[in-house]
Amino acid sequence: MDSRMAYTRKTVAADQVQSFARRWPCCNFPELPVTFEFDPNGNLVAIEGLDDWTSREGVNQRAVVALAEDAQAGLFDPPGRIIITKEQIDAAFDAFDHQEHVFNALYKLVFPNWDEIEKVDRFPSIGKEASDYIWLRFIKFDREHHPDVMMGGYWLNYGFSTNEKLGPWEISTDDCRVKLLERPPFIPPSESPQPPVP
Repeated sequence: MDSRMAYTRKTVAADQVQSFARRWPCCNFPELPVTFEFDPNGNLVAIEGLDDWTSREGVNQRAVVALAEDAQAGLFDPPGRIIITKEQIDAAFDAFDHQEHVFNALYKLVFPNWDEIEKVDRFPSIGKEASDYIWLRFIKFDREHHPDVMMGGYWLNYGFSTNEKLGPWEISTDDCRVKLLERPPFIPPSESPQPPVP
């Protein structure tokens, strides 16, 4: 059996490499896509796209590792910008009776793999119209379901930040840093402990 079948490949598009390079101008990356390959334990095993560059003078090796970690953590998945609708927001509020569940549902709109994420550094930002709409929904929701808390306080502390430069219903994760939950080590089936034979 080819053990590479279980490997994960993550491609970072050229514009995403450029975005990373703008954050870290000393890295001297080319403007082209880069593909990282990880083994089932999450170890980096191969890089495609930087082969000619990683040995050149001026390329910061730590930046290559940082870009690989960003790719593995899913920093580039989902795309940096999405559009949401009132209907999606309403569905999150209508489905639950607790603010934490609504919060998780709204974050899942932005990060579909939300259940696999340990933390997000820096909040996603959202256009003003959608931001105002979510605020009003949370205030109404808390008044009905959590009358003893500050109305909208949970969203105030942990929700998306408002960015008037975005479209009215646009969400940006451009500044977010995502850390995934630790995965248990991969054990190939042939090495898995077998129950004793009676």
